[in-house]
Amino acid sequence: MSKHRIEALQDMFKYTVDHSAKAIEKFPADKRMYQVKPGKGHALWQVGHMTLSLDLIVNHWALNAAQLLPGDWTPKFAPDVMGGADPHADAKGYPAWDEVLANYKKVGARTIELVGQLNDEDLGGDLRGPVPPPAKNFFGKLGMSLMAMSMHDSHHEGQLALLKGAAS
Repeated sequence: MSKHRIEALQDMFKYTVDHSAKAIEKFPADKRMYQVKPGKGHALWQVGHMTLSLDLIVNHWALNAAQLLPGDWTPKFAPDVMGGADPHADAKGYPAWDEVLANYKKVGARTIELVGQLNDEDLGGDLRGPVPPPAKNFFGKLGMSLMAMSMHDSHHEGQLALLKGAAS
């Protein structure tokens, strides 16, 4: 059984998690709750969302692993189409930055481990976990879903850069 594509996916997830974690670590503390307008994601929300997406969509829905994050993260960090509440600027309503970053690294490491358990032949199959019906058509096959989600964090890392600049 071949693992060339799996190894490439692992490399993609390793790169994005490592690169994003470094950007998150450098994000200024005084800019973490800045919103361009009410209801839009601030830096803490972006990092929590990245963490939740790896845990829920990749690890749980795609790869059928148990979630590592507490259930109260979903309403805090999911977009409204997934049942999340609008982001707000009160830091007391969210876990601490360092906790979110630690969970991002932990969930990302778990993603890399779980992807490594696959074989290339698995990638043409369906997602393995309990994907809700509205999301089934959106995500498609396992390989394409993993590839798309390996790039998800870079999108939000770009938003972090924009928020950092806008808050200055």
